[in-house]
Amino acid sequence: MKLMVAVLMLLTLGAMGKVVRDFTECSGFFLNDEPPEFNDGTASPGRYVHICQKYQDTYHYATLYDTQNRIPVYSAYLYKRGSDCTIPRPSKTWMIEPQLEDNNNGDEMALQGHMRIYNNQAYNSDYENSGYNKGHLYPFCHIDSEDAGKSTFTLTNAAPQKCDFNKRWYSKVENDVRKSLDDCVNTGRKAHVVTGVVPSRGDEYLVIKHRVNVPSFFWTAFRCCDRTLVLRMKLLTLLLVLGFTSLAASEVVSSFKESCSQFFIRNPNNQNEVITPTVLVEEKRYKQICQYWSGTHRYATLYDTLNRIPVYSAYTYYRKGETAQEKVWKIEPQLDLAPKADNRGMVEETPEMASKLFFQATYKDYRGFSIFERGHVFPNGYGADKAQSESTYTLTNAAPQTGTSNRAWEVQVEEPMRKEIETKCKLSEHSPAYIVTGVVPGEKWLAITRANKELVKGVNVPSHYWTAFSCTDNKKEHISKAYLAQQENPSLKKQFQNQEMSVDQLNTELTALYGRPFSVFGKKLERRNSAKF
Repeated sequence: MKLMVAVLMLLTLGAMGKVVRDFTECSGFFLNDEPPEFNDGTASPGRYVHICQKYQDTYHYATLYDTQNRIPVYSAYLYKRGSDCTIPRPSKTWMIEPQLEDNNNGDEMALQGHMRIYNNQAYNSDYENSGYNKGHLYPFCHIDSEDAGKSTFTLTNAAPQKCDFNKRWYSKVENDVRKSLDDCVNTGRKAHVVTGVVPSRGDEYLVIKHRVNVPSFFWTAFRCCDRTLVLRMKLLTLLLVLGFTSLAASEVVSSFKESCSQFFIRNPNNQNEVITPTVLVEEKRYKQICQYWSGTHRYATLYDTLNRIPVYSAYTYYRKGETAQEKVWKIEPQLDLAPKADNRGMVEETPEMASKLFFQATYKDYRGFSIFERGHVFPNGYGADKAQSESTYTLTNAAPQTGTSNRAWEVQVEEPMRKEIETKCKLSEHSPAYIVTGVVPGEKWLAITRANKELVKGVNVPSHYWTAFSCTDNKKEHISKAYLAQQENPSLKKQFQNQEMSVDQLNTELTALYGRPFSVFGKKLERRNSAKF
């Protein structure tokens, strides 16, 4: 199999490259001039590209790049005296390689705005609002000069990492390697390092923006040697935050911010700060779910396992896609079953599985109650595509709603709010509206059966539905709005009543209804938005 090869350059003028057949021109980065053995017998020709990473007429490291997964396989470099990260980080954005798309594009790096099509590599927009950082393979803190540092800021030297994993990889791996190899280079010996990733596949397959593979593993290995003797070798391997024994454990997660932060708004004054609605904390009762369907996370839900209804679902909106009309509702097995590979994410409910569920509602729980329907929290009509619309049909995203209330909520809230978002917000995939929709538990219940026993307090019937959105308009101003609706209750002769209000007003109402302090978008953002209403 013949492999396409390219030379990568980075950042400013003077960064040039040329197409090469193999790593011969930069073989010095490998131990004994021999690259790691890598053979994918199923790969199509041209998938794996050899890159001699060149900046300012100097080769700095070598990368084998996977154009299908749009992540590197590995980067190999020589560790020299580390800078302890005292060299200023580049202020410009990460760069891309035009030659990966077409050798005729020229031999200089370009900002992504210079090109319209990126079929063979990741680009900056893939990472925006994705919940993932650009994780260096050749790390910035292992460089010995400003030029070497700039050369590491190419997306062909990066793969998706969760923020928490990025920090741990830096503190526990990169620092450990640096400290170990300082002694090596200080005594005049040569230190070879190779860092790579293992792409996710099978049940753990995960991509961002339907393009960039999120690796299951990051790994690194180094050797310190003199001319005749290998003195030390060490292999450090860590599991990336998405496997079932990893930091994120499963789709029932310990922290929204660490596992699916892309569905929550950022602090306008600090884009690294994720603002979630109040996360109700009570041991074993409230579960944070990163809703996973068809290969990626679709939205986030805080679920109440006692009432068997969601507290809220958080999601984004930037366009109305194809709407799915599902007949089979899904459930979240990890709420009841021990997390393992085949339990990952929502699955279609089966009678056998339903018999094992206790901490969540099932399809059967709604049967026999003709007055109540499964009311979406994240509406199916807000999905950006059919797959996202399909993902809303899970019982962890639904609560009992009378038919009258369901239709009134759609007509008086969902439809006008969507039109207002489309009219007032500057929308794109990378600049969406952020929405949170939730319910308030009521005094009425649907009786259910578990283990052949009737539970009078089975699935709670909410007294209220609520929702709020926040977005940026064409003037880059943040705007927001909220709705609170009392659900129809025939037994108490209560009619559906809806109110429009500011997010601050909604917070006040929800604090009273929940009986505890509650904030939808965080006090900092809401104070900023309050002048709009």
